[in-house]
Amino acid sequence: MLLHCNAGYFKGTDFVQAILFRIEWCGLLLTVINSFAIAETVSESDPVQQSLAQQQISAPFSLLMYQPNYVLPVTLNSQPSRLSSSQVSDGQSLQPISIRFQFSVKVPLWTSDPMLKNRIFFGYTQLSFWQAYNKSPFFQATDYQPEIFLTHLFDKKLAYGWRSQWLQFGLKHQSNGEGGVNERTWNRLYAAVTLSHQAWLLTIEPWHVLTSAAYQQHNPDMAHYLGYGQGVVAYKFNNQSVTLTSYGFDPGALRATAMLTWSIPLTQHVNGYSQLFSGYGQNLFQYNHHVNSVGIGFSLNEGL
Repeated sequence: MLLHCNAGYFKGTDFVQAILFRIEWCGLLLTVINSFAIAETVSESDPVQQSLAQQQISAPFSLLMYQPNYVLPVTLNSQPSRLSSSQVSDGQSLQPISIRFQFSVKVPLWTSDPMLKNRIFFGYTQLSFWQAYNKSPFFQATDYQPEIFLTHLFDKKLAYGWRSQWLQFGLKHQSNGEGGVNERTWNRLYAAVTLSHQAWLLTIEPWHVLTSAAYQQHNPDMAHYLGYGQGVVAYKFNNQSVTLTSYGFDPGALRATAMLTWSIPLTQHVNGYSQLFSGYGQNLFQYNHHVNSVGIGFSLNEGL
């Protein structure tokens, strides 16, 4: 839920308007001072902190890339997923080939110090499945995920050449934006730790599902399919990256989900991007439906 403050509410109150005017200019002055402090403090720090600091200096409250931003113009599904009658118009059926795209950004809300050791972000990720090659194109599904999270830089040397990089704590809400019988939604508290070793990056992210009336009514068994956490392993080589994401591992039910992606640079800002998926939760509406898919296209960032 987005909060909106209407300045017109204070219309006619000269004293309040004067206070707001001074607060606005004080905030701008503090931002400028903070930018100079950041530049001076991290001038001799490691490249990771320099990169983070540069983002804060150039655009302290601007949108930044978050999860991978990609478009897959060709995506093949081995088993086109089922839909309810209310989601398909004119009696059309799902085609095995479709377009998939994801948009993901974050904006910094607060930082604790010029070294950017602790930061609070608001993030937003949207994943859409478009039946663009159907006789009458329509969106098969769209998932929306706003979240708020704290990142803590935690660069420490560990055993066997590994290093901790950062910790992340947050709250995610994810839903398909539908109502009634088609609604799918859940909320999660999560904690994640990211480790590195040369060209390897490992993230372990357990989460706790916050049950609600909507969760119990529409998808009470979602956690059984999508699990209570995920692991991400990434490897970089020759400016390319391969990433494996896995969640929902349940040896008792012989159930698990895995997604493998490969990113290769094409231009300065665009990468070739391919994706293999096998398992559950490709989108929320079909969280309990197993599907295999492969897609190829391009991405604007790698989300690492």
